[in-house]
Amino acid sequence: MSTQTHSTFTQQDCQLQLQSSLEPLLDAGFISHDCYAKVYAELDQFYALLRAEDTDDDEYWKEFQRQFDFVDESFGPVKVPMNAANLCPEPRHLLIAASNLRFELNRNVAQQTRMRGGLRARQFEQTRKALADSLGIKDAKNLAIVRNASEANNAINGGYRNWNKLGNDSAIDNIVLWDQNHPTNLAAWQLRGGRVVKEPTQASGGDGHVFNIHMVSLPDKIAPDQVAEHFIKHINARTRFVSFSETSNGNGMRIPEVAIQRIWNHVQNNPDLRNCHIHIDGTMAFGARQLDFSKPFCHSFVSSCHKWFLGPKETGILYVDRAKAKNFEPNIFAYDYKIDILKWNELPHTAERFELLGQRDDVNIITLYWTELMWKNIGYPRAYRRVTQLADALMTGLKKEKWNVTTPDNPAMSLGVVWVDVPPGRQIKKLSDELYEKGIAASFSPSTDRHSETKVRLCPHIYNTMDDIRAAINIMTKWRGPVA
Repeated sequence: MSTQTHSTFTQQDCQLQLQSSLEPLLDAGFISHDCYAKVYAELDQFYALLRAEDTDDDEYWKEFQRQFDFVDESFGPVKVPMNAANLCPEPRHLLIAASNLRFELNRNVAQQTRMRGGLRARQFEQTRKALADSLGIKDAKNLAIVRNASEANNAINGGYRNWNKLGNDSAIDNIVLWDQNHPTNLAAWQLRGGRVVKEPTQASGGDGHVFNIHMVSLPDKIAPDQVAEHFIKHINARTRFVSFSETSNGNGMRIPEVAIQRIWNHVQNNPDLRNCHIHIDGTMAFGARQLDFSKPFCHSFVSSCHKWFLGPKETGILYVDRAKAKNFEPNIFAYDYKIDILKWNELPHTAERFELLGQRDDVNIITLYWTELMWKNIGYPRAYRRVTQLADALMTGLKKEKWNVTTPDNPAMSLGVVWVDVPPGRQIKKLSDELYEKGIAASFSPSTDRHSETKVRLCPHIYNTMDDIRAAINIMTKWRGPVA
């Protein structure tokens, strides 16, 4: 699922790819020479800063942090984001470049520019191919650019129509879900007609529901090589889906690669499971580490791009195996990014069938291409080392101060999402409010008491520094007070 290799991405490589995104716009008269020069200079300067020697030195990351506007004190108190599982800021250079482009492209919104063969349609394909190449997806048409992971998850759970429900216990289909999935990949399945059964052998057909849901609960303390069995024991010839988050935003636990591969091999090597579909919500992984689809490990995969990937808002990806795509009807039927209205029964047999979303934000799509260029210059191995370094420092520091960290500390079982128990007490102010007031924007799990929380979640990313980690630990510990 991942690779630690990192091919050298040179200045010339970067400049050629940057030019390929801008020169067609200039040649077609969509942008002026002045806009071209401004955008090129803005991004070339940014990328050059990122191509420093492959180092984990904190000075490199401090300089990277300075490329974000949240550090600018002239607009008020600094609020350092530490909630990458929810939303990430965009680097200033990408925002400035996108704004320049948006003003220029707004001068010509003619339909001809966005139809099949039009320049903006070609740039959509350019972005799709860049993302697919980075992910090791050989056929770019198996990757759809959608608006977020929620939409992509619902394309899967809302689009499947081939349920076999004959009204008797032995014939009803089932799916296998992890109980730590995001609601768009958990409760959404119940919305589609699923009902949770308590035991793998329990049948409950006849009450009008469409399929059974077998829910997987994993122990807090579990070895990586024990995870797969908790899923496999639920899988049988009636299983249509096995779906889980690569890393849960709910408890920070990660399904280790060894388990993902074993589940995949179990399904692929069993002829009775040829109708079983493995769907992974990889929102916490995309941008946090390298992903490699050149060796298959699932039938579909989703992620938002405005989280760990640091991309523009309302962009996301949906990978679907070509052999499986035709099993799903799109939830939204509109014209595609080429402004083609397709016949309802002649939709693409690829992931493109999930892009029938109507009007798109052309600038966001181009910015997505520039964001991928950013990652090429940083290098995913370096980013992954930094994410794990920050999370490890946070968990180690909190434990030293006697906080109960509930996220697994095994690096194979976690990735950047850190959950901490909030001790019960009579604090006047919530911990998350205290963190925010003191300059750290985290997330929290609320309780019924308006003055308290049950847990706090911190998700440091590569724009955070070790100073930020120490600040968060100090704020939390001072708020809590001494422990007996």
